[in-house]
Amino acid sequence: MQPEMKYWLLFLLVQLLTASWPITSIPTLSLRVNLIHGKKFSREYETFWKDPSATSIAWIGLMFSMLYIAAQLQSFTIDLNDGRAESLKAEYLTMKDVFREKAVQCLILARYTSGGPYILETLIMVLTGEFILLKDSATDGWLLISMILHLAMRMGYHRDPDHFPGISAFEGEMRRRIWTTILQLDLALSLEMGLPRSATDTHIDTKHPRNLRDCDFEEDTTEMPPPRPETEWTPILPLIAKGRLISTLGLICDVNTDINPPSYDEVIKVDALLEDVHNRAIPSVLRWEPMPHPITDSPNLVIQRVSVETTYYKSRILLHRRALISYPVRQSQERDRESVRICLDSALKILSFQQMLHEESQPFGRLSQLRWKVTHIFNQDVLLATSVLCLYLQDVAEFELAETAGQTTWSPRAEEIRQQLTISHKIWLQMSTTSAEAGKVAKALSIVLGTTEASAEDGSEPASYDFLADFDAIPVNGFGATFNNQYFPSGFYSPLTFFDNVLETGGT
Repeated sequence: MQPEMKYWLLFLLVQLLTASWPITSIPTLSLRVNLIHGKKFSREYETFWKDPSATSIAWIGLMFSMLYIAAQLQSFTIDLNDGRAESLKAEYLTMKDVFREKAVQCLILARYTSGGPYILETLIMVLTGEFILLKDSATDGWLLISMILHLAMRMGYHRDPDHFPGISAFEGEMRRRIWTTILQLDLALSLEMGLPRSATDTHIDTKHPRNLRDCDFEEDTTEMPPPRPETEWTPILPLIAKGRLISTLGLICDVNTDINPPSYDEVIKVDALLEDVHNRAIPSVLRWEPMPHPITDSPNLVIQRVSVETTYYKSRILLHRRALISYPVRQSQERDRESVRICLDSALKILSFQQMLHEESQPFGRLSQLRWKVTHIFNQDVLLATSVLCLYLQDVAEFELAETAGQTTWSPRAEEIRQQLTISHKIWLQMSTTSAEAGKVAKALSIVLGTTEASAEDGSEPASYDFLADFDAIPVNGFGATFNNQYFPSGFYSPLTFFDNVLETGGT
């Protein structure tokens, strides 16, 4: 049965690759740079055409997984003025379902649970494909990355290749790239779910990959060349930079998911480490400067810079967020006041990036061809920032300093937050046509902003609203219980935690 199945999968792949269907997204796919060595892949592709029947089923699965992502990316490049736009999009989305199915079939035929060449790469590609269009749930991705990570550990990826003389210099460097990618996906999805990460530092000693281009080393390389200076951009440099931030963000994840709340001294210690990494370990080419960047900067570079910055600001929010809950009770403590300030400043910065990215991803904007990245890479960070600012506005009388809390007009700080949320609300409203999650956020924001505006007019404190009349509360993290504000410290990064919270509070 297996030979026949492989034959039909191979036949389908050959037909697809010889057809005129555009697959231009494959060569420019940034994830491919992290997982696949370009020159090695080109040689394998040439070998495939010399004798397709000799190709391993795992490599065929890798090709289908790349086509799976390419089909989704093609749906974003369709000219909306084309009369065939809707039919073309439907065709691409139908094809991506077929490609995903075939990639999974190849994984099963390759006995993926036993590991082997191309298995992890294919699984990561499938996971990435799930994220491109699956906007409203991270549960499946979280389960899949957990399986990928444990399979990688079974294959020894969590130990540095230098421990194993049988692993070549080339293979060792590629293993470092793949492992770093897996760690970042594991942490991102764990944060999104509000659950502990699967990998912990005590079990890992794999080094970060080197800042090298694919042309710098080959399969027959016996000794790796020295890395290029980090003042020189390479496709792998963003992976290295994010890896350094992720190391500290992992500590924040551990602190936040610990059953014992961290002490203030622990928070300050991790914050100092995060600040040091951000200021000293991020390459200058990936730093976001306040001055506008040249028009010659590539769209990918702009997104990479923003990604590094939002990771930093998100990390600070997650580290200091407990003060948002404890502050009304202990507002006399200066340290809580400072933590609240850090959370608000970071959240406002993230929303300013949301505004910039939204403007640049409109038709004819610099990022218009990469709007899928804008949506799927940054939305969760924006949700976190929005949650923080909404929480502040709802309890603004508690958060404002004593000398300003009794005023009948908004403080400059609260007004700044309200204005930024108003801009964000318009953006979420536009996105709601394609995402149920965005629609929920937009409606919740309209109620929060309506409440604050009414309060500002009559000088009263913001009222508490029972949103259950407008929304259905949904279970968070599979526990069958809806979070409310008192649980914000534990369910800290589930995308809709805050908005489910305000649906449930009912004035409590």
